Amino acid sequence: MGNARYVEHVWKAGFEVVGGELERGAVEEAIRRLMAESDGGEMRARARELKKAAAECTGKAGSSETAIVKMVTHMLSL
Repeated sequence: MGNARYVEHVWKAGFEVVGGELERGAVEEAIRRLMAESDGGEMRARARELKKAAAECTGKAGSSETAIVKMVTHMLSL
């Protein structure tokens, strides 16, 4: 569950659902936590921030496009 820990502790945009297999009660509790509790509000706000940052990076003149243009320019210069 390394990915879940990363999302929870580094990105702060989600949390790990405890247990080996997902069960109805665990999913219900996770949704309740996300929608109703204060830490859920913080996670939703952080997810909006990450969404905006991703859109900026992948948009016109974003860092992704700039990096690809630089790479292609370099390859064509060889």
